Order: sequence, then structure tokens, then C-alpha cells
Amino acid sequence: MRAKLVEFGIDPDTLRPVATSFGPSARRGRLTTAASESEAGATPESMRTFSVVLAAVVAATAMAGKFHDSSRPCFRKSEARDEVITGPRMHEALDMSAVPTSLDWRVQLQSMGGSISAARQQHQPHYCGACWAFAATSAMSDRLRISARGAYPEIDIAPQVVLDCDNYDDGCYGGDPTTAYKFIHENNVTSETCNLYMAQGHYKTGRTCTSSSYCYTCSPSTGCAPVAKYDAHHIDQYGSISGETQMIAELQRGPITCGVAVTAGFEDYRGGIFTDPTNSTNIEHSISVVGYGEEKGQKYWIGRNSWGTWWGEARGFFRIARGSANGKGNLCIECDCQFGVPTGFKPPSPLPLKEGVIAPELTEVVVDVEAEVSDKATFAWDAPAAAPATGVYHDESRPGVVAASTVESVVTGPTGWQMPGAVPDAFDWRNVKGTDFTTWNKNQHIPVYCGSCWAQGTTSALSDRITIALNNPAVAQINLATQVIVNCRAGGSCQGGDPMGVYEWGHNNGIPDQTCQAYTATNGDGQCTAQEVCQVCAPSNSSFSPGSCKAVTSYPTWKVGDYYQIPNDVEKIKAEIYNKGPISCGVDVTARFEAYTGGILSDPVAFPQIDHEISLAGYGVDQATGKTYFILRNSWGTPWGEEGWMRIDSDSNGVSTACSAGVPIITNEQRRALGL
Repeated sequence: MRAKLVEFGIDPDTLRPVATSFGPSARRGRLTTAASESEAGATPESMRTFSVVLAAVVAATAMAGKFHDSSRPCFRKSEARDEVITGPRMHEALDMSAVPTSLDWRVQLQSMGGSISAARQQHQPHYCGACWAFAATSAMSDRLRISARGAYPEIDIAPQVVLDCDNYDDGCYGGDPTTAYKFIHENNVTSETCNLYMAQGHYKTGRTCTSSSYCYTCSPSTGCAPVAKYDAHHIDQYGSISGETQMIAELQRGPITCGVAVTAGFEDYRGGIFTDPTNSTNIEHSISVVGYGEEKGQKYWIGRNSWGTWWGEARGFFRIARGSANGKGNLCIECDCQFGVPTGFKPPSPLPLKEGVIAPELTEVVVDVEAEVSDKATFAWDAPAAAPATGVYHDESRPGVVAASTVESVVTGPTGWQMPGAVPDAFDWRNVKGTDFTTWNKNQHIPVYCGSCWAQGTTSALSDRITIALNNPAVAQINLATQVIVNCRAGGSCQGGDPMGVYEWGHNNGIPDQTCQAYTATNGDGQCTAQEVCQVCAPSNSSFSPGSCKAVTSYPTWKVGDYYQIPNDVEKIKAEIYNKGPISCGVDVTARFEAYTGGILSDPVAFPQIDHEISLAGYGVDQATGKTYFILRNSWGTPWGEEGWMRIDSDSNGVSTACSAGVPIITNEQRRALGL
């Protein structure tokens, strides 16, 4: 109780004389007599004050639900709200009679060959009222993908940058998507591999916004430091909208953010079209709206939440009834919405304009991001201080993978290299007839240095294979939880490990996705408790943020069937990748490997010492030499290499000598849960 009073800005010591005047009669709902109040040094007014405070504290404690604390709503309308509008608003420019009657950006992005950004979990690894930051950065990520027509590389904007640096808002104590967009408009923002989500913000924590807040990495010898060059992203326009017509119009450009009320029914939502029987209009939470439709005469919005993939339907998404008699919508979802337009945004297609409306930004590309010279576009930023040029990512004295695995293969069917049929000379899972099947990029070395490459390369390859098997990256991009592998010592720790151990553990137990365990680059206690596998955090009586965490009892996991090592044979490796999907491989990290910035790396090592694990997602032919090269994904962040990737000669750095793979099991129940 004392901690809760302090949280409300009340000094408990000032209430002690009042508290002593409560006797047995007060516990039965009556105050003590005036005489006893005087004897205790309390006045009737102070008694009333204490009663109000006590009631507020008790009520606030009771209002902390499974995902949300109504006493500290994560949506807080900012006094700094404004707009930057450079052209006609969508509902002013569009011929609404020509707008489609349904739209789902999950499906639209898939038709472009890409995928919508995944639902996240804001309450990992701590409780954090960051819904506003997730809603804004998720919608912005989607619009960047739409502008790129779903092409690789897909960008995941970092909410942690906003939490650390947006002083218009209060970090984990709540904020406003509008001012998040305002911050990005004024300062730019980076991707997730530059600053990993830590469920912490600048407010009440002592965290400050520095150059490292935008992009950093941690080395084994010198600690953490800003990265010298990285891509940054910017918003040209942002503003507010409300009502069904304005929302539908703005959705033609991509997902938007909206405030919603939170009820017990919404917290318990598991699927279908949600209708709120309480008619609540108290906006306390922010989500992103990714589309709209109609089913059996019921119109609905399609929303994406940030409460994990076990919440809602189709992995963290939801549908909610659209339109209402009061014009506010269910949970007031139509009351207060926001949008941001990234610099260089390319509309998905020429949009149906009203006759006489001149809006070239809605009908043609007016800014080519690659050619844009403005400092407001995607660009390389020179940080004030850079990490050392060598030894930044890798410690040769502490290899990330074991010298030789002792885990035996499990093979019950043909491997990829045993399957019949010709294999093409070149193949890339990032672009299969225009579709990108690869999952998100990672940085194993933030927030601290961690030698978890053995878990990163394997979970990336497995995540890709799950997405390939489901054949629907737009709604089924799965990102397995690397932290669970480290917590459970499923092959090793931050001091290195055995990639085959990951496949073995996945075979025996199944692996949840990243919304069960956020990556913290720490070893955990190694006990592999239920909470170390999947947890959610909520405010406690003693702490709003970080709060306290508990195990989640029901969540999806993904099991591995067969798993095996792959022979040191380039043609067999190509066949395994082509027929089954990406694989994990060991490499010998040299100075040239660490310093790689682009092109095809040729760095033969006579006697490679395998000390790092990566994944291979494709291959091609070097036109200059006629030799095969592999398409390698690293886990050192997107500032490294070619957006976190590399092209490497098949005979370089021992890349062909220590490869392995796992085959995910996909059940009908999992397909149904995803709506497939």
C-alpha cells in the first residue's frame, strides 16, 4: 500500500496520524467519532482526504487487468498534438464511391510479395505502457513495406527509439501516436536491430536519449557504443482523423493507429467480430487498424494489438464491429485515429481521386528514396562516436559454436538433398516469384554482448521454414523466441553452443514465438521454468513498471520433426536450401568477414576454425568467376553487411563445412488458428 501511495504522488508519512484514527468501526464502513479524530491529531477534512486516497488506491489496484492498467492508461492524449499536412487529406481527395468495400493489408502485402509487420508483446520483458509507440511504429513499418511493394528488405521500425527519445510522451507510462509521429518527423527513427525493445522508457527511469539510442552494438572487449552508419527513416506528414469515412479513406494508403477503450471482454477476446456490450468510450489503449470488411452483414475493422500472439485471432489480430449509431464505433475505435506518411511514400496504386483534385503524391511517385538528397530521407547517419573497427562483433577466444556436435540426427524421411528433381543455378528465399519468405533480421549483441549465434542462426532458419511451409508470409510470419533457447540451455548459452541442440530441443519440446520471451541477451538462470518459456508482465502493488511477471499457461509452440547435419558438398547444400528452406551453418570469422560491407566475399581459409553460426537462405553464381556463392544472413544487425546479409563464395570461411537443418511440423490446428 505504501508503494502504491508513493506512485500516486502521496507521502505516506503525512497520512500516518489519520490512519491511526481508524478503528474497528471504520473497518465496518463507519468513521470514528469526532472526539477520537481530535485525539489522534486528525481533522474531519483530513479523514475525508485519506478516505478518497484510499479508495483511489484500492480501485486502481483492482483496475489492473491481464494486459492493461486503467489507472495508468498507455494511451495519453498529448498537449503537444499538432498536424503536418502537405496536401489534401485522403477523404477530401478520394472518390469514395470508387473505394473498395473491403481491404486487408495482410492480404494486399502478400499479393505484393511481402508481409505485414508482426503483432508484438509490449509487456515483455517488463510491464510497459508502450501501446502508443507500438501502434505508431508498426503502422509506419507497414507503410514502408507498402511503398517498397513488399520487396526485401522488410523494415521493422524500433519502438525503443521512440520510448527513449520522444519527450512529448512518457515512455512506459503512456503516450500518443500523434506525437510519436511528430517526434519521427522532427528526428527520424531507426530499425529494430539498432535498438532492441527493452520495455523501458525515459520517463521515471533515468534513461536519456543519446546517439546510442538510435543505433548501437556491443562488442566483447570494449562494451557498447554507437554504430557509425545506419539507415534512418522519416515521416513527411502526420495528422488525426475520425469516423468511418475518414478511416476507410486513409486506409487506402496503409494501416493507421486508433485509440480504443479497454474492457474485460476485450482483454478476454479470442476470435470473431467483437462487439462491446458496455458501450465504453473511455480511450485508454492504442492499436493499429490494418483493414476493414464485412461478414454475414456485419461490418468490421481489422486491428492489430501488442499483447502477444496468443491473444486474439490470427496471432495477435482482432476484428471489431464497424460503425455505430453514436458515430464512435465499438470501444470508441472511430473516435480518435492517427496516420503518418513516410518520406518517399509510394501509393500502392493510383488512387481514385475526385474529379478536379490535383494530388500528384497520390497518383505517382514524387520522391525516389534512393535518389533523395534531403537529410529527411533514408540515409546514413554519422554517430558522434563509433565502435572499434575490428573485433566489434566477435571474440575469437570465445567461439559462438562448439567444435563438434554430439547430438545425433533424427531422419525419418528424405532430406532436402535426397529429393528428386533438378536444382536451379540461382535461388533466393527473399524473392521467390516476388515473395519474401524470410523472417526478421536480428542483432544478438544488444542490449549486451552475447555469444548466442548458435541459437540465432538456427531459429532464423526454422522461422523461415515455418513461413515457407505455411505458404502465407502475409499472415503467418513466425519469429521463434531465441531467448527461450538460451534460457533453457537448449544447446548452450551466451558463451556459445551447439546448433544441433536447438533442433533437438525443438523436436522434444516445441519453441514458442518472440511474444513469449523478448530477447535480452542474457543467460537467465538456466532452470527453464514455465515463466522462462512464456511470460507476461502486469503492474504490481509495489511497481507499475517494471511490474511483476508470471507464466502464460496457453500459447502456440512450433515443433521440429527431422533434424540432421548436411554433408560438406555445395550441390547438396543448394538442394537442401531449394527443396526445404534456409539452413544454419558455421563459419570462421576473419577480419575480412567482420569488415564486410557488400559484394561477394572471397576469403578462403585453408583450415577453417568454425566459431560463428549464421543461416543460408539462397545461392547464386558469381558472373565474374562462375563460382557458386551463398546468400548468408548474419545476426549482427542491419548496419552490418548488405542490410544484415552477405554474399559469400561457397569455398570461403568454411561456410560449407558445418551445416545443419531442422524440418518444422505444421499441424492442421496451427493452420486453423492462423485462418489458413
